[in-house]
Amino acid sequence: MKWELIQEGMGNYLKVTGAGEETFSDKIFSFQEIPGFLPLEVRWINGEKECIYDIAGRISLAAYLSETIFTERDIRHILLQIISMGARLEEYLLDSNGLVIHEDTLYIEKESGQIAGIYNAGQQSGDIRSFGRLMEYIMEKMNQEDKGLVFFIYEIHKMTKGAGCTKALLRDFIKEGEQRVERQEKTISDVKPLAIPEILKEKKEAHFSSWIIPGIFLAAGIFMTVLFWWLGFFKKPLSGQTDWAKLSGAALFFMGVCGYGAWRAMWIADSGKKREKITKYEQEEGGKKVCLISKTGKEEMIEISTFPFRIGGDERRVNKVLHDKEISPVHTQILREGNNILAADEESEAGTYRNNERLVPWQKTVLHDGDFLRLAGTEYVVEITQSEYVI
Repeated sequence: MKWELIQEGMGNYLKVTGAGEETFSDKIFSFQEIPGFLPLEVRWINGEKECIYDIAGRISLAAYLSETIFTERDIRHILLQIISMGARLEEYLLDSNGLVIHEDTLYIEKESGQIAGIYNAGQQSGDIRSFGRLMEYIMEKMNQEDKGLVFFIYEIHKMTKGAGCTKALLRDFIKEGEQRVERQEKTISDVKPLAIPEILKEKKEAHFSSWIIPGIFLAAGIFMTVLFWWLGFFKKPLSGQTDWAKLSGAALFFMGVCGYGAWRAMWIADSGKKREKITKYEQEEGGKKVCLISKTGKEEMIEISTFPFRIGGDERRVNKVLHDKEISPVHTQILREGNNILAADEESEAGTYRNNERLVPWQKTVLHDGDFLRLAGTEYVVEITQSEYVI
């Protein structure tokens, strides 16, 4: 089966040749439109059947994946439509595996986002293996920084390689994840924006307070100059007039002394604040003690003494070896960033779970004291404490 794009007049068409003899399905698609499928016209050229599909107003899935920045939600929507197309074929007593699942034969309507495909009874191109091959194509086009999308695509691909995978299982997995994505988007939309006016007010107050000490010393210098002038220290002995030379010199002296005092006071205060921040940082950073305690008590406690701390089955590459048949060579790593303790799954086969929720590979997740962390078949309780003494 070969396909090519052709343009006749104002229309765009997909021509499929080498589709075999005329079938019952050709008549169904020629005389009525089945929702989710491209309109079909069958032609015979030199004894060879040509199927002409109208693709006006649509772009191929290949073009969509190449030109569009798609998300996990977009791919879930596309896959659900493809699965529903197969189910719709069975309603017309047609083999659902006859749906051609290929990026060049699936077309998306630009305005509605609806997908339409083609049917070929002679080829089993709509089976689970076709889904797996489509996932491999999407892997080449997807944004590798979108960890949610990456995890979803790899999970679907792994499911298609399993012996008992069915379209029903794929549909249930996709729908369950779609509800999770909707909940996450709703949570993000409910987050209130930062109170910027309050932040600006706080900065303004801090800026104002930084001028208090210099202002006091400046006022003290002016006051001392005026006081000595009022007491008559700057009057000439004979005429009683003000000696402006002495007055100017005294003013410069008082202002210099007070200016130096203001600078010293500000330097000491600023040094105190910086030292306070450094001390707090050292207490928060150096005082963290992290342990993984076996939930059943059968396995020994894992005391994490350095960061990053890798856990797995290969003793040459990890800090702690776990003797578990499901553990990967490098299964998980524990990290510290700022005052946070984090876990990151290193694309392990059995997965890493925090409180029964599987971690997306390579995506850092914050751990809290009391969390449950499951590595393959072993579950630990995370204990994060502050050391009694901080050096």
